[in-house]
Amino acid sequence: DQQHDKQQIIVGRPALSIFVSGLFSSCEKKEDTNSGSGTPSATEVSLDKFYDGLYFGNFWDEGYANYYFVLVNCETGYDDDSYLLPAEVGGYVLYIDLWGAISADHTSPVVPEGTYTAHKGRKDGTFDLEHTLTTYNKEQVDDMFLISDILFSDGTITVKHTAEGYNFVADFTTIEDEHMKFTYNGPMTLQDKSNDEGPEDNHIRQDLNINVKRVTEQKYD
Repeated sequence: DQQHDKQQIIVGRPALSIFVSGLFSSCEKKEDTNSGSGTPSATEVSLDKFYDGLYFGNFWDEGYANYYFVLVNCETGYDDDSYLLPAEVGGYVLYIDLWGAISADHTSPVVPEGTYTAHKGRKDGTFDLEHTLTTYNKEQVDDMFLISDILFSDGTITVKHTAEGYNFVADFTTIEDEHMKFTYNGPMTLQDKSNDEGPEDNHIRQDLNINVKRVTEQKYD
């Protein structure tokens, strides 16, 4: 079902903060923190890889569709429970759960352009705060890595179509009242999990051979 499919690629453990071993060592820290005069500092993260994505279509028969996908900026690994983790210090895995217009072709879904606002649960034109989060590889201590979930309380996600695929800009406020900005430019292909069907077509589109028999008399006992 929909929730099971999401659990295939989502962390699924709110407020995760654990030490894990067996991941890669850091190549470089891919995080920039900028601060302006009189404004809070913001963590800006450029994501450069599409990891996976699912399209659930009009799953709830409410007239809008569910788009769920994962973007990363580093190599990834898994913990003992097979949950996806950023494998480099400074690495992020960003999970996005959007609700928007139904794709014209469910076999080749396209995330609609627009600006999506924060919401808990299902609502057209929003992203779900319960399933939109990021997982961060904070530091390495000996051969162990500190991995934490960062949850959001508000924000916007802006989607634009480009020649390369998509331009995503996500501005979030975390539950710790910190500002984070994620960007992604590139292609993205979502798996169709919608079970949507096109309009019923009752037209005959091939030749039929019909053996016609004429009934001239009927007898009854």
